[in-house]
Amino acid sequence: MAVVCGCGDDANVALDAPPVPTPAVTVTAPRLNEAFYMTDVARIEWQAVDFGAAVSCTVTASDGTTMVPIATGVTTGSAMWTLTAIPAATTYSATVTCTDAEQQTVATASGEFAVTGPAQAVSFATQILPLLTTCTGGSCHDDSGPQQGLELSPAVAHASLVGVASRECPTTQLVDPGDPHASYFLFKLRGNGPCMTGTRMPRGAPALTLAQLVLVRDWITNGAPNN
Repeated sequence: MAVVCGCGDDANVALDAPPVPTPAVTVTAPRLNEAFYMTDVARIEWQAVDFGAAVSCTVTASDGTTMVPIATGVTTGSAMWTLTAIPAATTYSATVTCTDAEQQTVATASGEFAVTGPAQAVSFATQILPLLTTCTGGSCHDDSGPQQGLELSPAVAHASLVGVASRECPTTQLVDPGDPHASYFLFKLRGNGPCMTGTRMPRGAPALTLAQLVLVRDWITNGAPNN
């Protein structure tokens, strides 16, 4: 007769049971400290992983007081938000809530981003250059072996930035006049963006505030003049 032996409470344990995956939602856009105009259409993007079948997502935005519905029943990883009715000069975050057929539900918010009125007039000499002073310290972007070949000393900063391809992302200009969403320099100042690599600028110093980043965005939107 065969004898089957058990040890302790082994008979009550599901041996080699696979771990139960934990559902997660990651909001990838808008990015932290990104800024949009009231006339823009913002793209909300996310990734939902480890859910069961038939994932459906609801997208909202909030300024901390008021919730704005954006989309419901979304089965893809993106939704568009038309900003024309949104108050200007307001900071928002977007929340994506996903639920699957097994009623697993997870909600995740994006980083804060700004929605503003039309681009303001910005002076390169008096408003943008002062923001770059910390970038020229510590031999980062001064005239003695500037990092990535980018010198930001006052006499050459404009020519070094505008219409010049980034070494870290050669398909993208550092400053693409009229298009802040395609300007690598703004990605570096924010610390995030398409194909952004390395560290945020200014390295080793406090990050620019959202208001300062909006100034840079508006200057680029206006054509990045040397004014």
